[in-house]
Amino acid sequence: MKIHSTTELNSLRAAGEATLYPDQIKISVGMATCGLAAGAGQIYETIHQRLEQRGLDARLSKTGCIGYCQQEPLVDVRLPGQGRVIYTQVSRPRA
Repeated sequence: MKIHSTTELNSLRAAGEATLYPDQIKISVGMATCGLAAGAGQIYETIHQRLEQRGLDARLSKTGCIGYCQQEPLVDVRLPGQGRVIYTQVSRPRA
């Protein structure tokens, strides 16, 4: 990808910042092979149910490897205006 102008660069920057610093809660569950083997599918479903029960406006997504296979299942949470938090060894009661 070639960037041809400062305007294009600023547009890409804004798109990247929106991903890193969302304006709503963003929750990603690591669903690579290691995560699935550790129960990430059940964790995803539990989080989905709890978000609906509580009426929370959050974006829940499945993602690939987050990078800490020995600590699976992993849940990556990004809150508006705050940094990223990765929860490790998440169980259904903790989800």
